[in-house]
Amino acid sequence: MGLFSKKKSTPSSPTKQDLKLTTSNESIKSGSSISSGGDKVKNLFKTNKSKNNDIKTITSDLQHTNIYSNSNLNPSPPQLSQNSLAVPNDGNGSNRFKKRVSTIIETEDNTSDDEVENTDDDEDNNENGSITGDSETDEDEEEDHLHPIKPKYDSTHHDLAKQLSTIMDYCGLKNSSHLTEEANKESQKTYSLLDSENKIKKLSRNFNNYESVIGEYQIQLIKNLSFKISNLVENKNCSIITCNKSLYQRYGVIRNVVGKGAYGLIKIINPDINDKNSKGSSSITNPNSIPIGKNLYVVKELAKRKDEKPNNYIERILSEFVISSTLNNKNIIETVDLMGTFIDSNLRLSQVMQCSQGGDLFSYLLTGYNLKNKSIEFMSLYEIDCFLKQISKGLKYMHNHGVSHCDLKLENILISYEQPTTTTNENCETKIILKLSDFGKSFVFRTAYDTQEQLINGNQGLIGSGPYIPPEEFIAVKNKTNYSSLQKDNWALGIIALVILNLRRHYYSGLKNGAYRSGNKLIGGNDVYGYSTGYLWQTTELKNSTKQEYKDKVFNEYSKKRMIADYENKTKEWLIRQKGTFKPINNICLPIKPTTNINNTIDDNSSTSTIDSEPEDEIIEEEGSELNELRVMCIYKLLDIDPSTRMTVDEFLKSDWMTSTEVC
Repeated sequence: MGLFSKKKSTPSSPTKQDLKLTTSNESIKSGSSISSGGDKVKNLFKTNKSKNNDIKTITSDLQHTNIYSNSNLNPSPPQLSQNSLAVPNDGNGSNRFKKRVSTIIETEDNTSDDEVENTDDDEDNNENGSITGDSETDEDEEEDHLHPIKPKYDSTHHDLAKQLSTIMDYCGLKNSSHLTEEANKESQKTYSLLDSENKIKKLSRNFNNYESVIGEYQIQLIKNLSFKISNLVENKNCSIITCNKSLYQRYGVIRNVVGKGAYGLIKIINPDINDKNSKGSSSITNPNSIPIGKNLYVVKELAKRKDEKPNNYIERILSEFVISSTLNNKNIIETVDLMGTFIDSNLRLSQVMQCSQGGDLFSYLLTGYNLKNKSIEFMSLYEIDCFLKQISKGLKYMHNHGVSHCDLKLENILISYEQPTTTTNENCETKIILKLSDFGKSFVFRTAYDTQEQLINGNQGLIGSGPYIPPEEFIAVKNKTNYSSLQKDNWALGIIALVILNLRRHYYSGLKNGAYRSGNKLIGGNDVYGYSTGYLWQTTELKNSTKQEYKDKVFNEYSKKRMIADYENKTKEWLIRQKGTFKPINNICLPIKPTTNINNTIDDNSSTSTIDSEPEDEIIEEEGSELNELRVMCIYKLLDIDPSTRMTVDEFLKSDWMTSTEVC
């Protein structure tokens, strides 16, 4: 296992190699985003679908931004010279931002603060759609769901950041102030592709509205934008869209350039701070507070890939944009605009999205200390339950509206912090809203013209990342058959639940001087039973289909020792056909503290772990532990190898585990 040197004041975290997380964060191949759902959608584009490579999610490496620092949280946006940025005049002799004209069609369904989520259990019937919320809860309930505020990775201190996929391409900027100045000049030549006749039409927030993400309006929008972009490419200038608002006019000054990736820059805009009063006009007056995510925007450049044909480039961008901008749920990142500009005669498109200032969940879990540099050694089961329910609600909303994510993983789940109060900030804790992001691989399995789920064809190759890929996908790709994108997402949800609880067990179980911590540093490797302290397996691919033997030894063991059960969703009754004996899942909710040093190995020629002797765990009873048996059973059922009997996200949310869970 790798150890990394560090400055005394900067705690280090384990790499994903240490935690056996490498494969999971390397996307293999991607299918088309809107390629399914009937010929009506396929024929919108002139060219055949090209397989998307991994479009990196919004980086968690916001440490490079000066929106706030770890030391005092004071905002200090970069200063722009008068010569570097021409501020438009409002006609009255003062330089101000023009009021942003909405790019979204406003309706009662998609602008209401009330997010109705009616379920058969009548739970969460009237959940507030805002971050702050107005739900009436007592102090004890609120305390159950406060989460630590953590710093983001600082890639200048350790090379471990380069091994994390979400920030790998966005680190190492040595002259960010120069890039910021150039980005602001460019923003005045970057124009919205949306106008009064081509606006985003968001879906209803109601979970029980099953309108597809691709309907008549979205198809017409795709046609219009495709035609407009094709003309831009042909003319090689922005004259077609210069009548629209520029990026600068619509959203304001770019305050920071987070980084430069393979496909372009990630830029941060704070529209509440103008360039002349950048220090004094901030809405952040409390030095111990952080900016609320809804006040910030992220501009994500999506440059054309090398050797990518223009039509394929247009198709890829519009696929992701239409899906991400049409979805309308507080647990899904919001996309608000599509912009275009020319760089060296090449068209470059950008998405404007809301900014989640907390980074991604993968980096959050691998950071063992809070914003005040104090070690975090305990994470309650309630915190985990809160995370899983929010992720599930975002996923259910997507499924209800005809789209599957297809690359659901910790890196693609972003964090927004609620503004901490004086009380919560003393402990550096607050409420968290999780948001699903990165829809570059999403699959529309039901359009407005379909009555049944459209399946993914195995000809497209593997889609997604390592252990998140279900076993049936490997079989479908090999045999060129079809498989369900819904069941693919359900499997990924099970992997997320398994990994978060596994990390909690080894690093956040509250045991001082545990075997897998060195101060604030999390030590990766195998536990006393020989299993990884991160992802338990790397692949679900078969080694021998006749004998049902899998290439990964741990997954092969799981396939033989897993629980096999029938679950009735309405009665919530379980019929256990084979009791689960897979130790890493059976003990997933229990903290572990080995009493002796054990020599653990997993024999490559064996399907099970070999352990010299079995240590006794120190069991700590904690609030919520009465649900542990149900947690274990649900994980087994989400990770059912048979997709036809796998638990769905809807069944998961209606289970007694989730219905007893309160979320932030």
